[in-house]
Amino acid sequence: MGAGGVATCERCYVWLPAIVMTVATNQEECMREMDRVGLLLCLGLREDVGQADIARAFVELAEDPDTLLACSAGCAELTDGTGASLVADALLDVA
Repeated sequence: MGAGGVATCERCYVWLPAIVMTVATNQEECMREMDRVGLLLCLGLREDVGQADIARAFVELAEDPDTLLACSAGCAELTDGTGASLVADALLDVA
């Protein structure tokens, strides 16, 4: 369970399935898309999510381990562990 900001990248890097709530409107589109492709479960904007929504999400994932594995596998495909090198190379190219 987490927020939909940069921590999402960190969770993907370690292949951690997640239930997320967005805490800012600029996170909505990205988190919804990540949900759509099966990388995480997005509950929406924090202010719109209740305890029952959170409980339902945990139950849903607990009852469907294949979804958890699919989220993990998707995150593994998304992040190859070379992000820092890619960013450094890009910065050097423009310097």
